[in-house]
Amino acid sequence: MKPVLYAAGSTAFISNGVGVLADCISCFVTEERNSLYELEIEYPSNGLWADDIEVGCIIKAKANDTDAPQLFQIYDVVRTLAGAYTVKAEHISYRLSGVPVKPYSATGAANALAGITSHAVIAPGFTFSTDMTSAASFSLEKPMSARAILGGEEGSLLDTYGGEYHFDNFEVKWLKARGADNGVSIRYGKNMTELEQDINGAVYNGIFPYWYRENEGVVYPSSAVPASGSFPVACYEVLDLTNEFKTKPTAAQLTTRANQLVSGMGAPVESIDVSFVTLHQMGEYATIAALEHVSLCDIVTVIYDALGINVKTKVVKTVYNTLTELYESITVGSLQTSLADLITEGMRATDSPTLEDAFYTRQVVQADNISISASGGHDTGFTSPSATYTDAGITYQLVSTTPINVSIQNATTSGTGSTSVLATQIRPGGCYLRNLGTNAAKVKITAYYLYQRLKNQ
Repeated sequence: MKPVLYAAGSTAFISNGVGVLADCISCFVTEERNSLYELEIEYPSNGLWADDIEVGCIIKAKANDTDAPQLFQIYDVVRTLAGAYTVKAEHISYRLSGVPVKPYSATGAANALAGITSHAVIAPGFTFSTDMTSAASFSLEKPMSARAILGGEEGSLLDTYGGEYHFDNFEVKWLKARGADNGVSIRYGKNMTELEQDINGAVYNGIFPYWYRENEGVVYPSSAVPASGSFPVACYEVLDLTNEFKTKPTAAQLTTRANQLVSGMGAPVESIDVSFVTLHQMGEYATIAALEHVSLCDIVTVIYDALGINVKTKVVKTVYNTLTELYESITVGSLQTSLADLITEGMRATDSPTLEDAFYTRQVVQADNISISASGGHDTGFTSPSATYTDAGITYQLVSTTPINVSIQNATTSGTGSTSVLATQIRPGGCYLRNLGTNAAKVKITAYYLYQRLKNQ
């Protein structure tokens, strides 16, 4: 798609506005999970519309494989030594940073989101929707911008309830899970064109917890709680656990809680940058095109044998080339510059809570020995998971009845053909299994459900 330029203050975006930037040199859109959403264009200084590109103008451009073209408002125009303009624009949803909201309180996530509109000083100009069902209370104690209430500030909706945002022009969608696992794999020899693995050492490798209230004093253990493993230098985080206890705890209780939280600390934080070709645009994959789209927050499998990489992980950043309508790169795994770091690392496929997220991913075997014919499919129903789950004395509440992942295990065949079973159309009540192979298969299905620690646990 060629980006389209509109004058500042435009309210209709059906026409070609000021003009189509057909002679632009490059156009990339970068979006991060619950965070950055920006466009950058390089445009020749002698281009047809060079004199019309100004701060405040709006550019319409395709930002990913699935959404309609998105609107971006220019905030910076710089002329380079090469005789071109570098134009930077932020997604139209950033306008919410200029919408003041008065203090308010609400019970439940849906009411907390609705409070933005009802307590805004000026009309936001956006619609808000959510599938979040938490009944926890929300309180905004001081005036704040609408976008800050969504996330990025302590006590924001994202901080309080979790979830993932999907900004679609003037619509803000607050979802339990924005993406899905459609069985997409990114593999060397298939669709991978470049890969870079980055492992950053964690700062802390232990905790020294304390509890403090002015009228009751301070409680702390006699020693810190180290993470398991061997580290060249001890580096312990001083951690305030006051909000973890309703009443004054003992030092032993603080130590117990610290031992629960310290799991995983000190381990390297890994991210993988991958460049790949979107196979849905290639003719030989036309029959499974739906499985080869990748969007932000989707679960994908990255396979690169030379580096020993074979992981199922979440897409946390995309860079999309608007001109070619291809992804330039995606980042999967950990992304440190998120809108709310406590939530960014929340959906790990582990069976233990961690300091960073206070989430718990529970495995539930939903079916075993399911038969699927060659090149066939099978719609499988799921048993609803329990609304709460308790582990090590901590109670967690189910975030969504839609699994964050479904794994296929123990596929067996008869005959000499092949099997390749994928889980698609993942939903609260089940999923659809598709056998892309030439032989029948019998499989075991495990669903992974996300639970969030209850407040004051």
